[in-house]
Amino acid sequence: MFGPYDIVTIGNAGMLRDVFDAVAAIMGGDDYATSMVVVGLVGVLWGGVMSAVSNSLMTTTKWVLAMTVITMALFTPKASVRIVDRLDFAPGGGSSIIVDNVPFGLAYFAHLTTSLGDRFTGLFETTFSPPAVASYQQNGMLYGAGLMAQATKFEVQDNAVTESLSSYMQNCVFYSVLQGRMRMDDVMRAEDMWQVVSTQANAPSLSFVLTTEGTGGASVIEREIVTCETGAITLNDMLTDDIEAGSTGWAGRLKSWWDGTSGGGTDPTTSAFLATQIGSSHDFLFGSSGANGTEVLRQQAMINAFINSGKDFAGQTGNDAVMQEFVRVRTEKRAQEAYKFQGLQAQKWVPLLHSVFELLYIAMFPIAFLLMLSPMYATVLKGYFSGLVWLSSWGPCFVILNTIMMRNASVEMQGICPTGVTVVCQLGVVSVESQVSQMAGYLSMSVPFITTGIMFGAGKLQGLATSLLSVPQRAAAQGAEELATGNISHGNLSFDNLSYGNQSHSSLSAYSYNDSISTDMGRMSGHTAGGSGYNASSSGEV
Repeated sequence: MFGPYDIVTIGNAGMLRDVFDAVAAIMGGDDYATSMVVVGLVGVLWGGVMSAVSNSLMTTTKWVLAMTVITMALFTPKASVRIVDRLDFAPGGGSSIIVDNVPFGLAYFAHLTTSLGDRFTGLFETTFSPPAVASYQQNGMLYGAGLMAQATKFEVQDNAVTESLSSYMQNCVFYSVLQGRMRMDDVMRAEDMWQVVSTQANAPSLSFVLTTEGTGGASVIEREIVTCETGAITLNDMLTDDIEAGSTGWAGRLKSWWDGTSGGGTDPTTSAFLATQIGSSHDFLFGSSGANGTEVLRQQAMINAFINSGKDFAGQTGNDAVMQEFVRVRTEKRAQEAYKFQGLQAQKWVPLLHSVFELLYIAMFPIAFLLMLSPMYATVLKGYFSGLVWLSSWGPCFVILNTIMMRNASVEMQGICPTGVTVVCQLGVVSVESQVSQMAGYLSMSVPFITTGIMFGAGKLQGLATSLLSVPQRAAAQGAEELATGNISHGNLSFDNLSYGNQSHSSLSAYSYNDSISTDMGRMSGHTAGGSGYNASSSGEV
């Protein structure tokens, strides 16, 4: 048995293993051997007919030789494949799966094309030199930007800490602002909100309710009123412990969000790995250096606690204006999340299409091989293996697109948040990630066409240009027509209308003119069968 041959994929290892197992089982069974015999008999009959028509054995001889070579080279030898997944969430990545008894032709050509595509993808990323969080080959499309957008949703996990922090925000921070002891603008623009509020919202006259777990564990809750200055020290320790513990569970949810699987969040190694990636994403997107992932998560938790506490504070004090403002902020955030979800689906659609094509090409090898044994062997061989090459060429295009989009996201986010995420610009960060995701998803649709044009000629790109430009061209043409003619139509509804036998003669209606105001209320008019007309008033008089 030859191999093992590496089959390189990005986030598709599990399905590839199942497909290779299925192919090995199908092509190793007796039913498949019978199918090969049937195809061979059909080929013999075809060869006999062609020889009789052409009075020559050359065509039949070529087919017999081709069938023999294809069978001995592509089917008879067996090989092992090692499926290497570059998009592995675990620290270190690069997990591999071994599958045995795969036909040599499939194993070798899949290895050759995927390894070549992986090598060129790596060369492109080496040239662009992105950090790990911006690397398509390691993490997929727009991983770093998506990671920061997900981080904006991080909140305090423990109920006791949540209650204490909410009480501290309402009774210490907001009242310090109302008393003029600190400026709201300083809080809104603080790069480290907790450091600002814990040192400035410490008036001796202010206090809050500190909620802690009692000696009986989480089921026993103790509450005491403490001064803001004293309670901030205890609350700081509670926050530190909660964020470290909460990031472990959050890591599992983030893993599910990104790669569609579950688990992994209980592993401290994975949580530490995520914290490092969050810090690296922060450095790349905001142009800073040495960001700590835990500090980034704490800032996001404080921002969300500040927003939620502000809403509660406004409701308790009866300040409708403040209440409306906080509701507006939360509504905008939900809308941004909806847009981000749509963009995320768009950006994953084309890579998913690549995965589907890859799986289908490999899964269809048993059928393709039978056709390779038929007289159309040359066409099938060329089409099948050129398809594998075409799929492998998508990787470098995704690298270029991912690099452009990530650098654009970095420029936009630095313009909104020059040094890091604050209350003022948190929604802006989510908005930028949403817009970049949507644009990346739209541009990703051009990758299949671009690679087709490279392989089969620039003429194939004409269809791409027509497809991509049709939407803006149609919109521009419609807008120009409305502007030129003055006929603007929007939001009209027409349903179940019928018009039949209508005629209009200019000689009869050309000089009709009426500028009088007319009101007709409660009256019914009509004509009888005899031709006389009548009017009935609202009182019933005819």
